[in-house]
Amino acid sequence: EGEPLCLACRAGLIPLDSPRRCAVCSLPLSSEKRLCTRCRRREYEFQCNLSLFEYLGDIRELLYQYKFRNRLRLARILAGFYAQALRAGFPEAVLIPAPANPQAVRRRGWDPVERLCRVLRREHGFPVRRALERRAGPAQKLLGYEERRLNLRGTIALRGGTPGELVLID
Repeated sequence: EGEPLCLACRAGLIPLDSPRRCAVCSLPLSSEKRLCTRCRRREYEFQCNLSLFEYLGDIRELLYQYKFRNRLRLARILAGFYAQALRAGFPEAVLIPAPANPQAVRRRGWDPVERLCRVLRREHGFPVRRALERRAGPAQKLLGYEERRLNLRGTIALRGGTPGELVLID
């Protein structure tokens, strides 16, 4: 099975420089603090966020092709970037796939996050635990930041006890 990207497209995938980014939202920081001013004003139920890319250019197109054009082989490329970042920052992590909206899974016929986690487990050895469940609700893709936060309230719930260090993949 050959590489699904040409060299030019592969070279355009440049991960974020995480030490200078907000630990919650991954926006660039303008101070030496760990959180940006927006995230300092809120409480979150997680310790940090690991955004690998800024959602622009080549990565935006790659994600579009993966999720909406069913280019399933791109999961291996995305998993490679995730595996590298996870080994560096969370080597003992258990991956928890964020459950997709059931309507989106029916429409698409598959779950992009679930597929990505399967590749991370099979090819990179990361344990995966399906510890969350999701009720149907409005799609997130057309909502802004604050609307997304509110839209998710009560939609995703923990199925059971919480194992040690979790990394939610969304």
